[in-house]
Amino acid sequence: MIPAPLYELLPYGYALTGMLAVAGLETIFGKVCGALLIIAGVVIYLARMRYRHRKIRPEDVASAKAHNDSRRQTETSRRNVADPNSQARVNPEQDFEKGAASEESGNYQEAFKWYLKAANQGYAPAQVNLGALYAEGHGVPQDFQEALAWYHKAAGQGYALAQFNLGVMCIAGQGGISKDHMMAYVWFSRAAMQGDEDARQAQKKIAAKLTADQKARAQLLLV
Repeated sequence: MIPAPLYELLPYGYALTGMLAVAGLETIFGKVCGALLIIAGVVIYLARMRYRHRKIRPEDVASAKAHNDSRRQTETSRRNVADPNSQARVNPEQDFEKGAASEESGNYQEAFKWYLKAANQGYAPAQVNLGALYAEGHGVPQDFQEALAWYHKAAGQGYALAQFNLGVMCIAGQGGISKDHMMAYVWFSRAAMQGDEDARQAQKKIAAKLTADQKARAQLLLV
């Protein structure tokens, strides 16, 4: 298996090698090979971006809250009644922002520490990003089953990016699950219902691969 950091650089490597070949080689064959490498790099990049594990940025949290405030407020109230010490806990949103800042600077281990702290307090944006770190193998050994578990927790709170990432995992057959286009369609549909445009596009592409029976069963799961 190609290490995650090297895999991330593959499309750029293809494109750069291709451009050098086109510019530096005089033979037609060499230029054609260079052009093919450029095309391969672009195709790989676009394919990866289409079904890539996505993360939540701090600036995205406000819009995500609009979909989830009422549910989270109810759950928080219940926790506070059951646990008088909950008021004294560190604000998980602050931990999430520290994790995002660490990830932005390339310190994935520090990002993992802060995301985990916030995720363990039930903070869904941190659960999404923690799952993505596990999926990418950044700051922690790659573990798709852990990614799957954290995405499910955030998806249970209604977060569209978690639902999108679960769709990606269904397509790729990651986390110990078999490749399942029907469930990918279900997860993309749930995210699309919340206005996620990438999920809507993915939903359309997957729908074209489903049989009528699969579409009917998927609709039953979306009711």
